[in-house]
Amino acid sequence: MSKHIQKFGWLLFKASESEEMEVKPFTESELPQNEPDFNRKSQSQKIRGLIFKLFLREGAKGQFETFYYEMTEKYIAHLKSKLDL
Repeated sequence: MSKHIQKFGWLLFKASESEEMEVKPFTESELPQNEPDFNRKSQSQKIRGLIFKLFLREGAKGQFETFYYEMTEKYIAHLKSKLDL
């Protein structure tokens, strides 16, 4: 374990369904297939950035957090309407 200090990578945890101490390795299909990219923005960071640009374009009136909340609620309602929820 100490050879992995100061290294990036995946840490997997699988909760046991029983009380017994049974150690089973992960199968190949349970492991992530790509390396983590810590320099890439997450999808939510990209969306937040775009909403912020829209906030600025519309005059930056009020608080951004309120604008963000309203925009995400509109988007959630739009998705729900597509699913007939």
